[in-house]
Amino acid sequence: MKNVMTRAWEIAKLAANKFGGKVKEFFAQSLRLAWYEVKSMTAATEKVIVEANHDTKLINVYGERNGKVFFKRENLNVSDYREAYGYLVVGKGISTAVFYTIVNDAKQLNGVKVH
Repeated sequence: MKNVMTRAWEIAKLAANKFGGKVKEFFAQSLRLAWYEVKSMTAATEKVIVEANHDTKLINVYGERNGKVFFKRENLNVSDYREAYGYLVVGKGISTAVFYTIVNDAKQLNGVKVH
């Protein structure tokens, strides 16, 4: 909330400098713009997380929205992985996927794919 208010005042100051007038005259519209920026940033935080464990030969698939897991399928084989991944990418329309590999209990980023 503090970040939204700070951003709103920044937008209002820019508008006052550009168009003339007092900063408080531009604040109401600036607050709307600041909220729009925050909402548009959070709407774009959907992603698919895929963890391939090379030690157990199993795959975990998670669907994440705004930092919270809304879909979880664990201990999958390859065919089940494809089904779960396809559900999130095609069925839910999530365009970002993050891939991790786990080898000797060490998790490392393998890549990011944008559909």
